[in-house]
Amino acid sequence: MNGPSKVARRYAKALYGAAREENRLGEVKRDLEGLRNVLRKSEEVRYFFADRRLGHGRRDSILTGTFEERLDPLTLRFLRLLESKRRLDILEGIVDEFLLLHDRGAGITRGELVSAFPLEADDVEAIRVHAEARGHGKLLLDVLVDYGLMGGFRLRVGDQVYDMSIAGQLQRWKTRADAHAMVERESA
Repeated sequence: MNGPSKVARRYAKALYGAAREENRLGEVKRDLEGLRNVLRKSEEVRYFFADRRLGHGRRDSILTGTFEERLDPLTLRFLRLLESKRRLDILEGIVDEFLLLHDRGAGITRGELVSAFPLEADDVEAIRVHAEARGHGKLLLDVLVDYGLMGGFRLRVGDQVYDMSIAGQLQRWKTRADAHAMVERESA
């Protein structure tokens, strides 16, 4: 999925509202994170959620039998609703949107820290604290490694990118050199 659809957003907002109203945000969030992890790790589970050929009654009984003891009742009711509407195939998008709503409600901003080499926990913490001090609120970072950066790191928070990588510096120098060469050609 390239991004959550409008339909996924509507379902996520409805679930978030119901969970908040019933004081079950923590439980539902935990359930959805677990479901997302299972969806990402298991091709069979992804296939089950995406395949609409299995009859509604059979799919509903599988959902209930599998998750009744594992999920909060609100989460299970929501999954059963999705099944009745033939929308289980957009569950991952719904989960992503729900988690964004949850973070926003808790004043949390998510970011992505990509470094050329694995960073020590102290380094990640220093970068996070510095970014929070720049007005990004409480920040949770997904930490990744991209050896193509050659050195340094790139931090993305919302639509802002702080590129402190060697690859980024080289690209900026190339852009400046190209612009300078164009000005030189035009003035000659």
